[in-house]
Amino acid sequence: MLDDNRNILSDRFCDMVSINPAMHQAFSLACSVASTDMTVLIIGEVGTGKKMLAKAIHTNSKRKSGRLVIVDCKGIQDVFVDIELFGQEHDAFAGVGVRRIGKFEQASGGTIVLDGIDQMGRLTQARLLCALQDREVQCVDGSMLVPIEARIIVLSSKDLWFSVKSGKFREDLFYRIAEFPILLPPLRERREDIPLLAKHFLESATKAADKPITGISTKALKLLTSFDWPGNVQELKSVIEHAVLLEASSTLQADSLSPMIHPIRKRHKNLSMVGILSLEEIERQAIINALRLTNNNIRQTAKALGISRETVYRKLKQM
Repeated sequence: MLDDNRNILSDRFCDMVSINPAMHQAFSLACSVASTDMTVLIIGEVGTGKKMLAKAIHTNSKRKSGRLVIVDCKGIQDVFVDIELFGQEHDAFAGVGVRRIGKFEQASGGTIVLDGIDQMGRLTQARLLCALQDREVQCVDGSMLVPIEARIIVLSSKDLWFSVKSGKFREDLFYRIAEFPILLPPLRERREDIPLLAKHFLESATKAADKPITGISTKALKLLTSFDWPGNVQELKSVIEHAVLLEASSTLQADSLSPMIHPIRKRHKNLSMVGILSLEEIERQAIINALRLTNNNIRQTAKALGISRETVYRKLKQM
């Protein structure tokens, strides 16, 4: 049983929980830079908590009363990134003479977070560099200059220096945004955090599901701590939330954990090696995998599988 009664508030920075020295160093750096207007570069794999740390920096800054604007650079087509960031003097969709306000202007007085900057195209990189150097942005299709009055935090899931060396990222822009770098280690490099995080996520998941689950079995905890977590903290959170939905006892058992984290995943590369699976098992794995990929969203899971939400709930109860 997981019976660590540690007060997680002593190991918490805003909503981030850790007892790992490298994470504590990241927390300390974030606290130190929060009160300044320095540009911060947060580097870490997907799911390590880059957005959470950016929000924590904003919350602890003198700009906390201003807006926190997060721009997903990797989720916007290159042709629209400039418009999203810098605005458009004449928005053809909204009507002639209507100006589209860019994210930099929207974040005036607050903080703008550029997530996935490693996916940004070279032309946008050039415009961003000019904007950061001059502390002003020029609207697309116009001559209007808008001063930058926002604090800038940049997130990257890749080591940008390698992108610089490969010619995919501008070196001059790298030095401009890497004014204050913070590195977040992957979960596999801080396994001592897994029991603490598992308990933290268990408490919130049981409350949301209204289930009386008070602990994690030794076998389940062993599975959790031995897995490499390619999706890092976010994947652990999803696995715990999924397991809570399936668990029928007062202790989270290993059988309720997603089969994706069981050792069999490493031994069997494909179905031909596993052997013949029953239709029931295939169906079970399909539902579990869909829940994992949708972060336990029942509506999205049902839609993806082509079944009703009621069927998903019924199947979960039968597992």
